[in-house]
Order: sequence, then C-alpha cells, then structure tokens
Amino acid sequence: MTMSVPKPGRRLLFRAARGFSLVELLVVIFILAVLFVVGGREISRAWKRQKLQSAAMDVKVLMQRALPEMQRRNMATFVQVGPLVTSGSASYLPIYLLGDANGNGAVDAFANPPTVAAPDLLIDEYDTTVVVPPDWTVARGANDALVLEHSPVAPAGLGRGTASEPDAILQPIVGNALATVADEMATTIFRTAHSAVVRDAMDYSAALCGPSGDTVAQAVTIPLQLGSIPNAMKTLFERFGDSFRPGDVYMVNDPFDGASHTPDIFVVKPAFAEGRLIGFGVSIAHHADVGGRVPGTIACDSTEVFQEGLRIPWVRLYAGGEPVESILRLFRANVRVPHEATGDLNAQVSACTIGERGLQDLVARYGADRLDRVMDGLLDHTERLLRQEIARWPDGTATFTDYMDSDGIDVCDVPITVTLTIAGDEVVADFTESAPMVRGALNCTPSFVEASVYHTIMAACSVDIPRTAGATRPITVITKPGTVTHVLMPGASSQRGITGYRVSDVMNGALAQLVPARVPAAGEGGSTLAFFSGRHAGEPFVYSELVVGTGGGRPVADGNDGLANPCASMANIPVEVAESDWPIVIERYGLVPDSGGAGRYRGGLAIERIWRVTVPGTLLQVRSDRQVHRPYGLAGGQPGAASSNLLLRADGSIERMPPMFGAALEPGDVFHHRMPGGGGWGDPLERDPEAVAEDVCDEKISRAAAREHYGVVVGAGGVVDRGATDELRATRLRRATEGVR
Repeated sequence: MTMSVPKPGRRLLFRAARGFSLVELLVVIFILAVLFVVGGREISRAWKRQKLQSAAMDVKVLMQRALPEMQRRNMATFVQVGPLVTSGSASYLPIYLLGDANGNGAVDAFANPPTVAAPDLLIDEYDTTVVVPPDWTVARGANDALVLEHSPVAPAGLGRGTASEPDAILQPIVGNALATVADEMATTIFRTAHSAVVRDAMDYSAALCGPSGDTVAQAVTIPLQLGSIPNAMKTLFERFGDSFRPGDVYMVNDPFDGASHTPDIFVVKPAFAEGRLIGFGVSIAHHADVGGRVPGTIACDSTEVFQEGLRIPWVRLYAGGEPVESILRLFRANVRVPHEATGDLNAQVSACTIGERGLQDLVARYGADRLDRVMDGLLDHTERLLRQEIARWPDGTATFTDYMDSDGIDVCDVPITVTLTIAGDEVVADFTESAPMVRGALNCTPSFVEASVYHTIMAACSVDIPRTAGATRPITVITKPGTVTHVLMPGASSQRGITGYRVSDVMNGALAQLVPARVPAAGEGGSTLAFFSGRHAGEPFVYSELVVGTGGGRPVADGNDGLANPCASMANIPVEVAESDWPIVIERYGLVPDSGGAGRYRGGLAIERIWRVTVPGTLLQVRSDRQVHRPYGLAGGQPGAASSNLLLRADGSIERMPPMFGAALEPGDVFHHRMPGGGGWGDPLERDPEAVAEDVCDEKISRAAAREHYGVVVGAGGVVDRGATDELRATRLRRATEGVR
C-alpha cells in the first residue's frame, strides 16, 4: 500500500492523523464533527439574532414613521415590535398590541395570549412578514412553526374596523383587489373584441362601481372615458334605480342620456350577493360603426346628432341573464358591420361579468357589509389625499385660452377658455367664456369636460391619487349650456374628442401659472382620426385609424416621442394588421426630425404616417388639429411644429387639406399626415449641450437646428465644440439682454 505525501498547505488534521489507528482516527473525526455542528448552530443562532435585532430596528423605524398617519386616522390599535425575545432554542420578535403611542399598557400578542387573531402583523425570524387574513388565527406550534387556523369569529378586543372606521389593513388590500379585477375586465375586452379600433387601437375602458354607483376602481385604460362614468351612472340610476335585478345588463350611447358620443357604448352589469346589490361592472368601447350618414359614424361636418348613428338611451340589453333579442336585432339592423359590432358588444358584456364575479368573490371573503365600508373608505381616502395635495398649492386664480383650428366645417378659431381658481383644498374650473356651440361635430358633453379636468388635476399631483370617485369631490367644473363645452340638443358631438384634449391643454396652461413645476408643455393636442371606408371583395369595410403622437417637454425631462396623449392611452394600429385586414398600403410610419419644440427639455417628435389606397371609391374622414395654433411651450420653451395634411393624387397633383375634412380617394391616391410636435419646456440655451449632441446623433434634430435653436455647435462624430458653443450662447444671451433693455 502506498501512502501519498501531503502537499504543503493541506489541512493540519490530515498531517496529525498520520500514525493514528483507524479507531482513534474515527473518534477524533466524530468529536470534531460534534464541535463543528454545535459551534455552527451557535454561530448561526448569533447571526440570526443579529438579523432579528436589525429587522426589529427597521420595523420600529417604519412604525414610527407610520404613527402620525395612524393617529390621524384614529386607528384603534398601536403596534410595537421587539425587543428580541429568546426562549429556549427559539428567537422571535414579539408584536405588542393595544398600547398607547408610547407603548404603555402593551400586551405581547405573540406570547400572552399564545394565539392572536387577524389582522395582526407577525414577523417570524428575520426575513419573513406574515399578515394574518381576516377570520384566521395564528399560533406558534411545534418546532416554532406558525400555525394558521380558520376561525369564523375573531376573539373579542382584537378585531379591526367598525361601522365608521374601515379596516386600515384591509382597505389597501381590497383596493388592489378591485383594481386587479378592473384590469382583468380590460384584458377580457382586449382578448375577445372583434374590431381593430377596440382590439388593436385599444379604444375602450373598464371600471368597477360600488352599490351607489361611485367608481371604486379603474382599469389602466382611457381617462376621458373613465371620467365620464359618474354622469352615466347618475342617469342609469334615474332610469332604473329601483329595478336592478341579478342577470340584468344595461347599455347606453346617447350623449343626451349619460353617454358622451354615439360610438362610445357604455355597458353596465349590476352585481348581487347576500340578497343585495353590491356594485357594478362597467365597460366602455368605441364601436367602429353605429350607423349614421357616413361609414364609421363620425364626421367633423355633421351638424346634428341625428346624423351620428343609432342613439340608444338606457335600455336593458339582458334581463334576468337572458339577452333581449329585440334590442340586439335593432342594434344589428342599424350598423354597417354587424358581426364586428355585436362581437365588441359581447366582449363588453363578458368584461362586466368578470367584474360581477370579482365583486362577488370579495363579498364571499369579507361579507357585503364590510366590503361596503371598505369601498366607502376608499372614496374618503382618495378625497383626503387629493385635498391634501391641493392644499399645498398656492391659492390664486389664473385664466388661459387655447384654440381649435376649425369648427368642423371651416378653418376658424374656436377658443376654449378656463378660469381656474385654487382656494384652500378645492379647485374650481370655469369654462363659461368658451366659444358658443359650433356648426360641426366638435361640441362636447359636460361629462367629457369634467373627465378632462379630473384627469389633468390628478396628473399634476406630486403623489399618486387612487382612481376612485373620491377624486371628484374637491373639484367643481362649470360649463355654460350652449357653448362648445356644453352641447345642447340637437347639437352634433361625435368628434368631441378633440375638444376634450384642448380642455386639458387649457387646464395645463392655467395650472402652469400657479404650480409651474408640475405641468408639461402642450403635446400634440390629441390623436388624429383617419377613417377609410368602402367596399372590398363585395363586403363593406371600415378602417378606423387612430394616430397617437407625442408629449410636451416636462419640468424634469423631454417629452415622450410616439406615445399616446395622457388623456387617452390608446395605440396605433400595427402596419401589418392594417395591411392584412383592409385594402390599404402604409408607405411610411415614423418620427419627424426637428419637429419637437426647443427647450431645456425638448418637446416630443411628431409622428408621420402615409397611406395609399388600393380600391376605388374609398371615402376618407379626417379629424386633426394644430395646423394654425401650434402646441405651446412653457417657461421659455418654443412651440412644437404644426401638423399637415396632404393628398397626393395618382395623377401627380397635390392638395393641401385643412385639419378636418372628408375626401374621396381612388387607387394610387396617397394621404400623407404629419402630426404636431410637442412644445418645449424651459430656455433652449439652458439645455445640456451633450443632450443636444445626443439628439443630433439620434437624428432627432439636425446640426442646423442644434445651432439655431440651442446655440450648440456639434462637430463631426457628434462631438460638441465647447469653445464655439460657449461663444455662440454668450452672444445670444448678450443680444437677448440688450433687446430687453
């Protein structure tokens, strides 16, 4: 037998073992193993103890930070964590409950009594937090494991929440659950809708309302649709408030009975549990066609609502779980593409059913009474947060006017004016000085104006405001009947979207005078609508294109390139989808260099899209804006580039078109649309020269524009010429100063 010689550096144990008998060697190894295990446990226990102590300090700090808010909400339970307790082999952080703000009179809920009821916060070891659900208890079992058991009745004295005080832990949990259900509703529409305007452009929304009709959760969809829900629910209650039944589904699209324009159909399903009404699932979708004088229903030059398709006041679409066939037959008979329209309608009903089930699941878990209290608490919490935010803004009044370029028929200025007043924790937005109703279809319902105002105020907040009806309470919107912001019967309103966008722009213009650090410059002014319609392969088609664009420069960053207006989070229809579904060829889709307004923070670049038609007799309806009144800049920023519309005929002729128009196209004709660019924010001479050079390298601006607008000289390879730049900017500043003098 050959024994190897240990190499230098091998463990001393093996060196010392040489010459030992086998038994002696095994004894030594056993003793060392025992010492290693015992010592390792002690080291591990000490390390865990240190981590526990560190966790205790972290939790104490968090609780100290939370204490003022807990006291402000009059929370009945004070929670104190630690100090570390070691009992035998176990170490844990005790949770003291029911003490005062200093911990006096606290009871260790983990040790005495040994079982605690929900909803207490427990921390086991150093890296796990356990929140005990309602109607469950927890105790430390064998091997220091936490054992949770269901108990229908919580022990007296440890429950949370009363009739006037919703459970402070449960409220955000339920709020997140409701928002998740609303998003699931939106996903249902997205996955089951038939038309491209809903499925691809995502012109739809979903929300949940409480039993009183107040919005308690919204999907991440379109603010201008969601903000119209309060008025829709108000009119629904006026029509059917005493007769809601399980299985009923209601619909409306009449702008004079709760909706905002005829293509947007509201579908509402009441939810019942424990023998009572517990809330509503609500969905809204823009239908590609609901009849009317033109394919696609909406046209800027419509002059009365009777030209804008089928008007549906609040009706039952389903009664007791069964579809009302007479309503569905009437609906199908009045639209140009029935299978798409009914497919989208069914998607909305399915989404509302998802909302109904979500509400019923929450009642099964928490009970109807408790869910009612929590939803009321969510509304109050939203109101409180928004009032606190507004109270931090300076009191004052500001007036701002912006314009639409057309009345829907002729190119003319259509002013929208707001007088905005901040007083304490409330805001009043008064639009009475806006233009009278216009001849075309740009007139707006008051509910749509309110939606735009709500969105703009919340977007200016420095904290995230939950999307519930509580946000409407501190805000008052005043519109004058008979103006472009308050349509009266029989005024046309199918293109009211552009008016809603401009309302947001004038709100931001006024807010910039009061809270300038919270407001961006003007974006593109709203999506462009380009509707192509005709017949192909013997069937009618309606191609509804929504071109979404760009944002204005912000107080802290450049404007977004190629993203939807914040008022309506929609999408462009993918080129591949458009060309495969309709007789159309898209020849260009991209960003336009040098179109964003110059500023310390540049405005977003304009979007350009070019279509070529392939079948005869194609009708085109276009709604765009900002050809005349470019998107404004703020704080010294420059306006964005103007929009443009060109028709390039197959014979080589070119027609410059107004912002809103209709035209007939033949094969080979091309429509070239360029959206506006976003306005800049701040003095362009204060922009970081390296940011300018990066824009030049990315081909967002030209070298000439860098020099002209920003005073930055960019050399070969995208390198800033510092000397030339400093000299050029100094000259510009000197001339500006002399000009002021």
